[in-house]
Amino acid sequence: RVRRLLPADLQDIPLGIDVARHYHRPSSQLPSGGQNFVLDPTTNDPQVLSDDELFRSLPTSFSIFRIYSKSHENDAHLNEALNRVLGDVTDAKTNM
Repeated sequence: RVRRLLPADLQDIPLGIDVARHYHRPSSQLPSGGQNFVLDPTTNDPQVLSDDELFRSLPTSFSIFRIYSKSHENDAHLNEALNRVLGDVTDAKTNM
């Protein structure tokens, strides 16, 4: 689909396409561990959120799309074509 959206003179350039699945396995034992709490209404005390509670509602995986070409000469065209395939999306500055 990316090739079809490239200008006609670029549709046959050699490309490598990689779609990788990333599985995020966060841990509350990292430096930010112990800083997320939930109030337990039965005891009226704050409880540290466990890994399961902390990340239950987060997506567990996402896809990374990479396009490899022999030079950076056509990066702008490749980026535009990929963005058109994916739709109106932007990358988060933190990649999270």
